[in-house]
Amino acid sequence: MRAAVESTGATSFGAFAGLHPLDGERLLAASTDGVGTKLILARARGRLRDCGADLAAHCINDVLTCGAEPLMLLDYVAANEIRLEEVAELVEGAAAVCREAGSHSSVAKRPSCRASTPRVSSTLQAPPSVSSGAQT
Repeated sequence: MRAAVESTGATSFGAFAGLHPLDGERLLAASTDGVGTKLILARARGRLRDCGADLAAHCINDVLTCGAEPLMLLDYVAANEIRLEEVAELVEGAAAVCREAGSHSSVAKRPSCRASTPRVSSTLQAPPSVSSGAQT
């Protein structure tokens, strides 16, 4: 598996974030995470905002472990049925983590297509701080 990943130019396979060389001196660190079935529990308890915060915090922390500065958070929502009020709660939670350090955020929505799963994408400027994730 390492050989396949590193054949694409990636380095540090197995780290918390993927590292891609930009030039001879700089690397771009990227991370992804998911909240998966945690959403089922959060929806039942009215805590979707916490899932958004948890997702952002995990991605930011993963990038920080590589010694990199988080630049942005890019994510999407894929579901059989998109409930915009629920997506808004997720995005608000993620944005709260980004705002904690005074960062700006922007959100881009993609309308659903008949032939594919409806998606909503968001891009948030990530703060250079560590968050502990969802609050209890």
